[in-house]
Parts: sequence; C-alpha cells; structure tokens
Amino acid sequence: MPLFSPACLTYNLPMHWLNKKLLTSALAAALVAGIPQATAIPQATAAPQATAAPLVSPGSPLHALPVSPQTTIKIGDRDFSLLPEMDTFDCSQGVAGRVLAPGGWKNILITAGHCITQLEGEDPWSPEIFVHPRGQAITRIGVRDQVGTIFGSNDPAVSVAHEFDAAVNGSDFGTVALDPHVTANRVATSTDQFGHRPSRPVVLTGVKDYRELGPLEVVADNFGQPICKDGARTGRSCGTQLARTRNGIWSFGLNYEQGDSGGVNFDPRTGEVLGVTSMGLGPLGRAQPVDAVLEQGYGVRSGTVNQHFELPASTEPAAPLRTFEDRTQAGLRHLEAQGLEPEPDFRAEFHQQLAQAQRDAAQASAHINDRALAADAPGAIAAINHAAAQAGAHADKLAGLGLGMLIQDAVGF
Repeated sequence: MPLFSPACLTYNLPMHWLNKKLLTSALAAALVAGIPQATAIPQATAAPQATAAPLVSPGSPLHALPVSPQTTIKIGDRDFSLLPEMDTFDCSQGVAGRVLAPGGWKNILITAGHCITQLEGEDPWSPEIFVHPRGQAITRIGVRDQVGTIFGSNDPAVSVAHEFDAAVNGSDFGTVALDPHVTANRVATSTDQFGHRPSRPVVLTGVKDYRELGPLEVVADNFGQPICKDGARTGRSCGTQLARTRNGIWSFGLNYEQGDSGGVNFDPRTGEVLGVTSMGLGPLGRAQPVDAVLEQGYGVRSGTVNQHFELPASTEPAAPLRTFEDRTQAGLRHLEAQGLEPEPDFRAEFHQQLAQAQRDAAQASAHINDRALAADAPGAIAAINHAAAQAGAHADKLAGLGLGMLIQDAVGF
C-alpha cells in the first residue's frame, strides 16, 4: 500500500449525507434515549431538467452519487424509502469555462478530484455529476472527464521524498464535461450550508498562470498575497498565501471545512482564479492551482493558459440551488412522514432539563428547610436523600443531553 493514505491526512472530503446525518444523530440519540443507528443506502437519480439561469457558478453546491443506487434504508426493524439527496457526496463548484482540448473546444467545470471520484478503498461513484435547483429534482450537469492522481504510487522503488510529495501535493483535480444544455457564469459567490452570510459577487477575470514548478519544488513568490474562497459549506473566507508547490497553493486563514472542497479560490484584488479547495489542516489550507489542472489534464503549455481556456461570458445570477441544510431537512421530513421519530433537539432539551433541575432543587431546598424548622429530623433526612437521588438523575440526563448536543454541533447540523 502507499506510504501515505487518505487516513493519514485531513482532506476536505465530500459530505456523505446519510452516513453523516443519520449515523451521528442516531449515535447521539442512542446515548440519551436508545434510538437505533442507521446505515446508508443510496437512491436512484432523477432525470436532468433545464433551467434558464446558470446551473454552474463558482462557489455553488455540487453533488456526486454512488454507482449502484438503491431506494430504501432499514432503520431498526422497518424499511424507509429515500429521496435522492439522502445519499450524495456534497462539495462545491470551482470554475467553469471552455478549454481547447486535443479534440477541439470543450465546456468543463473544474473542481477537486476527490469530489467526483472515489478515493482508494471506497465503493465506486457514478461518473454523472449533479446540482439541485430549488423546486426541482436533483439535476445532472455533466460527466466526469479528467481526474488527477491524488495519492502516491504502490511502486516500492518510489522514494520516500517523492511518496511524501505525492501524498501532500498530489494533483487533486477533477473536471466535469458539461452537458450541452447546461449554462455557467463567471461570478464567484456563496452562502454557508444554512443559506446564511451571502458573499458579495465577484466577477472573475481569468486564471493566474504561474511558472510551472518541478515535483519537489517549493517557492514563496506568492507569500503575503491575499486569497479568498467561496464554498457551499462555510461560504466566503479570506486569508493569506504562504507558498506554492506544483499542485498546491498553501495559505493560512481560509479554514476550509468538509463540503467546501472544490470551491473556487481567487485573488480579491484582481479577480483572477487561483485554484480550487483541496485540503485543510485547521487554518492551514491547500488549493489545487487551476493552471496546473489545465496543463496536466488537457496538455496546455504553461504561460498559454488564458489562450487555451476562457471563462464563461455570462455574469447573470445563478439558478438558486438547495443548500446542504435544505436537502438535509427535506430528507428528514421524508423519513418522518413515513413514521421515523423526529431527530431530537438536544440543545433545547438540555436547557429544558436544566431549568427543571433548577426548579426541583429550589423545591427540595424549601422542603428540607421546612422539615428542619419543624425539628422533624427524620423528615429532613428523607428530604435530603430524595433531593440527592433527584439531583443524580438530573445530572445523568444532562450529561447525556450535553454529549448529544456536542455531537450535533461537531457535525455541523
């Protein structure tokens, strides 16, 4: 096996809705109320539907699906039907345009490679790529075209240095050959997964065409320069570039999170496209340079990228797409309509339980004082014992609810 594997790194992996939502919710609930855990089973895709507004726009949501979708999930001893959005791999859109490939001009979308194809050891994903317009079914926009080699080689002759470089600096790019009916714009904007904090639209101007670097070369010619990203999980954030490698623009302060993968990274001063979100290690992040995508994926020579790749002409607002949370809630409503117990709101339950504990404590204190003033020693002792048992029960319940609340907060739902 390779010296480094996906488990060795904190890659900004796509969010697998059903595994993430139901499994973590079930785990949290089981700690409090014994709700059974669930296992993900995918759902068939819907037919493409056209729309007048651009479906493809930098920073918007993007979805891939398993290659063998199914239609039901077993929870406890019951089978439930699934909506298509309940088993998708969720990422963000990078930048679209047309590239002069060997066979002629081709309309493509550039995103992260791990957003449109499985990593080592995963079940295969469908080559079809989707978005989800509001009020419509999940909609195909194209098929997987070019994908870089994200991780290293199995060849034992490969040196540790080159294997390390492949692991942290692999070509994490993926391109989608867009269907003829799909339109795109060149306007970077985003919201977070809840549809909050919409970012100011930025019209992109072209691609930053860097000097091509060797496999192990590191340069700091971009040190201190600004960089911003738009992603469908956390929206827009901006930070500072640190250095770059052949397949990495390294920065500090963008704080990529799962679901931001593949989203556009750009220079806020010039509007130039720099890269697409690839990997996050806390505030340290790596974007896959877009010029390297075009050079490695389509044979474009360094220094001629903007002669062989053109951004879309349109600056029209994109079609409104469902956010990650929109799709989550629609899937949960579909399950609840079939009789699944609603997901507990651990935060609300925690505060309700805390308020009840405070009321019980006040009543117990008053009762103990009354027994003491009446010189009723046996009654006071009994009241103290009852209060202690009641406090212990409240403490156990609050601990379970608090842990459930932490799990829900940790997964971002």
